[in-house]
Amino acid sequence: MDHAASTDIRIATPDEDVRLNTFIQGFLSDNGFPFIMVRSDPDLDTGAALKRVMFETDELTRRFYDAWSSYALGDRRRLARGRA
Repeated sequence: MDHAASTDIRIATPDEDVRLNTFIQGFLSDNGFPFIMVRSDPDLDTGAALKRVMFETDELTRRFYDAWSSYALGDRRRLARGRA
């Protein structure tokens, strides 16, 4: 196993946390259930949470980051149009 990179995701609301958890479950299923580590750190200043997501390889971490970024961007656009 190579030294894996991590990606940080800021979670502002409980709904965002649920969406992230659901997304992670789907990503794991689609990718053969690789090893994953998710660390949660609360941001005491803002009340948000920071999730650090790390997979067993840099490649999986990058794929996750790309997939989550696309999903989250689409989610924000749907919310802006009132269709979440």
